[in-house]
Amino acid sequence: MNNVIEIPVWSIRTAEPFKNLFPVGEKVLSEIIDDMNKNGFDRAHPLILWQNHGMTLIDGHTRLQAAMACGIDKIP
Repeated sequence: MNNVIEIPVWSIRTAEPFKNLFPVGEKVLSEIIDDMNKNGFDRAHPLILWQNHGMTLIDGHTRLQAAMACGIDKIP
């Protein structure tokens, strides 16, 4: 069962091999930041975390960076 919960951005950790699997493009990051500033974090695209390994981020590194740049404290 998939559970979507909101968690503080500071509690999410990044680690290899996931961290550099898909490099964060500056143009895409800028576009996502602009969108998040206007519309907030899109709950239709939550971050995917490996909960049993210290809340390690699997998918959503660009979204996490954008949320942090926008000052969003909690994300799905």
